[in-house]
Amino acid sequence: MEEVCGLLFEISSKKRLRILIEAQKQSLRISHVSKMLNITTAEASRHLNRLSNVKLVRRDNKGLYTLTPFGRLVLILLPSLIFILQHRDYFMNHEVFHIPYKFLGRIGVVSGGVLCDNAMTCFSRIEVMLREASEYIWILSDQIPASMLQTIMEKIRKGLEFRFIYPEKFTLLGSKPIPCFQRRTLPKITLGLIITEKRALVAFPYIDGKMDYIGFIGGDPEFHKWAEELYQYYWKSSKPEKSCFNRHKADQ
Repeated sequence: MEEVCGLLFEISSKKRLRILIEAQKQSLRISHVSKMLNITTAEASRHLNRLSNVKLVRRDNKGLYTLTPFGRLVLILLPSLIFILQHRDYFMNHEVFHIPYKFLGRIGVVSGGVLCDNAMTCFSRIEVMLREASEYIWILSDQIPASMLQTIMEKIRKGLEFRFIYPEKFTLLGSKPIPCFQRRTLPKITLGLIITEKRALVAFPYIDGKMDYIGFIGGDPEFHKWAEELYQYYWKSSKPEKSCFNRHKADQ
């Protein structure tokens, strides 16, 4: 535990963290670090020595500092910690532990999305997502707002693939018949996912279990892949339903 505390203390320094990130790109000399951080060579040497002492970097016989294999591994794992620290207030009020551990362990990739400021902003961005989709729309949610349903129906009629995972007891309100699409059910919906071929959105519920429709949205490839794989996990875990809704209700 003492070693863990010592490591976290060393990388808590913004300057040393920046050195590590730069060392991931290229080998560093003391003079390079001094110029990059606008500090004296003596201070640069001190930072590098501290990183060397915890085996994050090492100095070769040419005086160049490079990441150690251990240092590279730390940097791979660090984004998740940085991400949750940046959104500490959000994660104080939202539940994430219902998702499988293999996805929770990669939650740092969600930093590739942007947290919406409010529900109106989030819904507006979702509308753009849906309008821009040309290949597929996958949704996992306890509801679809009526304002989005029309766009989705138009896309389905044009041949776009639409998948929807929803609660077992679900009523889809509307005055128009719903085109056929792939759909499955779960006993309970514990988060929101909307994925197109271009972007993804993930919205975690509040701690009390209520859904929050404000989430992280973006087109970063790693974030998109994470969201897509998470959706596929729930798709495989869900119960297949008939491919068509009737006019009003998903289940009778």
